[in-house]
Amino acid sequence: MKNLHFFAFVLFLGLTMGSSCKKDSAATKAGDAATAAVAPSNSTTYKINPAASSVTWTGSKVVGDKHQGKFKISDGSISVKDGNIEAGSFVIDMNSLTVTDLEGEAKGKLEGHLKSPDFFDVATHGKGTFTITACQKVSGTPNVTHKVTGNLKMKNIAKSVSFNADLNIGKSKIMAVTPEFKINRNDWGIVYNNKTIAGVAKDYVINDDVALVVNLAGTAQ
Repeated sequence: MKNLHFFAFVLFLGLTMGSSCKKDSAATKAGDAATAAVAPSNSTTYKINPAASSVTWTGSKVVGDKHQGKFKISDGSISVKDGNIEAGSFVIDMNSLTVTDLEGEAKGKLEGHLKSPDFFDVATHGKGTFTITACQKVSGTPNVTHKVTGNLKMKNIAKSVSFNADLNIGKSKIMAVTPEFKINRNDWGIVYNNKTIAGVAKDYVINDDVALVVNLAGTAQ
């Protein structure tokens, strides 16, 4: 009974704080998908190394509880000319979702739930993709060299997003890491579908914004 009272208290806090906390103005605004960039014939192509590449995520509730995890990047390539990315894409293995801040039974339960139709539905949508549509060199911000824009596709929904990146481009290798940026999961249909507790939607106590960090490493072909 004590646990039930505690749960009710947490749910109450989530609902009363929801109007001010659920929306995060810092989230990257998603737009309509655009035409993919095409690499010039004389560009250098770097093949993505899956073992050294990943997408790290952080999801949270309005009461402050949060979890972190990763997706593996299974394939991809980036085309570069004159120190700038001209085109490219990579594949996100949605089945590879792992939770990195839990262990044992709790870890397994959360991973299974996130992979279910309640969230990412990986049995139906096993792959996500990011396809570059534009890339610009920028200056004036520490650890940021470029602004990347592209189509992020999850659950068969493609939306255009932009984010900063720190690119290290060499003759034989390329490395890229983004500062943390946020997307609104609702834009990709990632919602806790029609689930309720005592008539109250569970989705309401989960923050809309998910924080992402992309790490890529590739080798020239």
